[in-house]
Amino acid sequence: MKSQRKTLYLFIAAALILLSSFLPCPEGLTRPGMQSFGIILASIVLWVTETMNMAVTGIFMATLLVFMKILSPNDMFKGFGGSVFFFMVGTMSITTAMASTTIPTRIAGMIMKWARKSPRKLVVGFGIGTALLSSIMSNIPTCALFASLGLAVLKANGDPKPGTSNLGKCLMIAIPAASVVGGYMTPAGGPTNIIAMNYLAEIGRPVTFLKWMIQGYPRLWPRPRKWSAAQAP
Repeated sequence: MKSQRKTLYLFIAAALILLSSFLPCPEGLTRPGMQSFGIILASIVLWVTETMNMAVTGIFMATLLVFMKILSPNDMFKGFGGSVFFFMVGTMSITTAMASTTIPTRIAGMIMKWARKSPRKLVVGFGIGTALLSSIMSNIPTCALFASLGLAVLKANGDPKPGTSNLGKCLMIAIPAASVVGGYMTPAGGPTNIIAMNYLAEIGRPVTFLKWMIQGYPRLWPRPRKWSAAQAP
C-alpha cells in the first residue's frame, strides 16, 4: 500500500507540472511563471507526503527549472556560488569536527580546575568557554555541548532535584546567553554574520574578518565617541 501511495503521489506531482505546461496562462502570467508555480505545487506534494527524501526532491525540482528552460544553469546555481553558502558549509564542518573531539571536554576540565570549589568561577568559566567556542562554531551545538557538561558537573555533585540547585539555574542561564554572545564575536559564529557582511559589501561598506572581530569581541577599553546626527558629515 505504501508503494502504491508513493506512485500515486508521483503521478500527481507529474500531472501538476504537465498541466502547468499546457493549461492557458492567466492574464499577466507568463508560461515560465506558470511552470514555476506548477513545480512549486509538485514540490509541496512530494514534501508533505514524504514520497522522496526532502533534499532529493529539492535538487530534482531545481534541475527541472533548467530542463524546462525556466532558468539557465548559471542562474540556477547563482545562489550557491556566493560566499555565504560555502562559508556555512565550512562553519558546519568545523562544528561537526569539534563535536566529535575531546576539545570541549578538555576545556570543561580546565574550567573546573581553575574554578576549584568556587561556584561563581565555575559559572563564569563555563560562560567564557561557551562564548569562545561559539565564536567559531554554531550556537546551538555549542550550547548543547556545554549544557550536557554542566549537567554532568551537577550529577557529580549530588545530582540535585531539577529546579532546586541555584548552581544549575545559573549554569543553564549563563551557557545559552554566552553562546549567543559568542555567536557575534567572529563571522564564523553564525551564517547571519556572513550574510550581513555581504549586504554591507553590496552597499559599499565592506567589513573584513578582522574588523568584525574587533567590533564583536568584548572590549576592556572605552569605545569611540558616537557622533550625533548634527555632527555627522
